[in-house]
Amino acid sequence: MLDLRPVGYVIGLLVTVLGATMILPLIMDLFDGNPHWQVFAITGFLTCLAGVFLAIACVNGTGDGLTIQQTFLMTTSVWSILPISVPCRSGSGRPMPGLSMRFLRRCRD
Repeated sequence: MLDLRPVGYVIGLLVTVLGATMILPLIMDLFDGNPHWQVFAITGFLTCLAGVFLAIACVNGTGDGLTIQQTFLMTTSVWSILPISVPCRSGSGRPMPGLSMRFLRRCRD
């Protein structure tokens, strides 16, 4: 049977790093006086929190290396999970509709 814990651990770490990198646009928006910094603060926190929880839940399965099946599953999962975990931004600075932006609008309203 396929053990999903090593895959979940790596994905959790990558999601945490992705959430932590949202601090750079947050700082730039604060510096420019743009009110969109709140979006980066909330989504960065939620993304880091989800990644840490996933990594902690799967940390006990990281003893061995990844098998071929786990590697293929991890690659597919990373390409599908990371893009939906952050808000998309357009070149003009306006938020583009995405899964995270819809969630934040519902929570705010």
